[in-house]
Amino acid sequence: MIIDMENSLIKTIVDSIVELHKNLGIKTALKYLLVVLSVVAIFNFKTLVTNTIEFFDVISKTIHDGKMAKRDELILELGPLLTELRAMTGADRILYIEFHNSKENLIGIPFKYLDLVLSSKKYGVSEFDIKKYHELNAGILSPIFPELRKTGYVINKGSFDKEFPITYHEVSDFIHAQDGSTQQVFLNLPGVNIPIGIIILEWLPNENEKDWDNIINISRDYVTRINGLVLSKSSY
Repeated sequence: MIIDMENSLIKTIVDSIVELHKNLGIKTALKYLLVVLSVVAIFNFKTLVTNTIEFFDVISKTIHDGKMAKRDELILELGPLLTELRAMTGADRILYIEFHNSKENLIGIPFKYLDLVLSSKKYGVSEFDIKKYHELNAGILSPIFPELRKTGYVINKGSFDKEFPITYHEVSDFIHAQDGSTQQVFLNLPGVNIPIGIIILEWLPNENEKDWDNIINISRDYVTRINGLVLSKSSY
């Protein structure tokens, strides 16, 4: 009904301009044509805005759906790799944790967070509260980051380790309190320009000495594969 009224009004104005053209010439008629176009824009402004919003909503949803599909693909392909790495190294549990930025302080400096995305455990190993690794402030693990960037790994040998509990005592106490593990290997996922996160191999209190060099050699190969897999699903 409203559209019919708009069309009728526009037709009336156009007919009037045709008459003006006959009587006043083309230049004057063109001036009035500009007026008509302005009127059309005014009448259709709401429709134009609505359509524009809907258009961008469709684009946004398409992009979001595409990213979620990539995330689903990543999780599907990453799970078996993590389980393989855990089994090959003899770890009781493996955690795949990603960095993300979601908040800022009052002067606009972002916080860096860690989120547990996937885990795999050996049969019979106890569960732990995964919410403890949700939006974890990365500052808690920051003491090990320089060494992670430098060598790609950090080892906590538990009771066999005299250095880790002293150098990284906050990390050692924190991880043990979170999930009960006493020995860990922290592996860096470097990404390309932006770090992806870390992988943690864990052993529970039944400690024994391990071939840490072999564990690191095995892990390096898997870190390269996992890093490549994650990047292949990225839009960066």
